[in-house]
Amino acid sequence: MRFSTIPVDITPAARDDRFMPGVLTALAAGVFLGLFQSLHGKNKQIPVRTLTVVLLAFATAMVNILALTTLGPGAYAQLTVRATVLFALAGIVHFAIGWMFIGLSQRRVGVGITGLLVGATPVFTAVIALLFLGEWLSTGDLVGIALVVLGVGVVTWK
Repeated sequence: MRFSTIPVDITPAARDDRFMPGVLTALAAGVFLGLFQSLHGKNKQIPVRTLTVVLLAFATAMVNILALTTLGPGAYAQLTVRATVLFALAGIVHFAIGWMFIGLSQRRVGVGITGLLVGATPVFTAVIALLFLGEWLSTGDLVGIALVVLGVGVVTWK
């Protein structure tokens, strides 16, 4: 495995297909997220705050391991203090606050209903993008969003 500095060369000639950190990271994130949501739905003894801190610690470790294994020790060399602070604040807002509320809603209304709302995220994103950015979706985009929301609805149907 070869370490490089930023920017990373991701051309097919430079890519080592034997090393798939993205696939492995996505798999680990999916497994851990499923475990996280299952614990929220089934285990009322562990506080939501504790589970959220565990999720945050895992996500932080995964991002750092991925950066170090793909970019090498120089992965953080070009980070400014401002960029680091903004990245940390985004993580706090998304994970610490967002996932805490998701965990609380899973305890209150159940994993299925919360999953349906999370699955509807593309709808909310599309509306916000239209209102604030003036971005219109293509017919294919709308069909894709409808299929995702329909699929989540079918899976959570009682």
